Amino acid sequence: KVLGRIRKVNFKNFFLYKGKFNESEKEILENFKDRKISIANIDCDIYNSTVDSFQIIENFLQIGSIILLDDYNAFNADNLKGQRKALHEYKKKTKWIIEPFFSYMYSGQSFLVVGNKDL
Repeated sequence: KVLGRIRKVNFKNFFLYKGKFNESEKEILENFKDRKISIANIDCDIYNSTVDSFQIIENFLQIGSIILLDDYNAFNADNLKGQRKALHEYKKKTKWIIEPFFSYMYSGQSFLVVGNKDL
């Protein structure tokens, strides 16, 4: 259904991956090449998958990239679980400065890459 809808609007720079992030990493990296991320919609519920997705997108982020975490407020918004825990850990080790942007639906939260700690 999703691919059918995408084809109707003729997106050319759109990639959809089905399966676990760590299983799709090779295909994702091949498609990205030297591209940068405008919007990354990370649609997973659990900590490990979110950690894997951050590892994959690290080199493709840029200032202005938007990260959508659809299950950020899952687990009763517990900072020690799920996407919240993964993002907290990622923000400590990445070169990117990431700030909250806007919330959506019940559990979704977006984040904006606003800077680079190395600059």
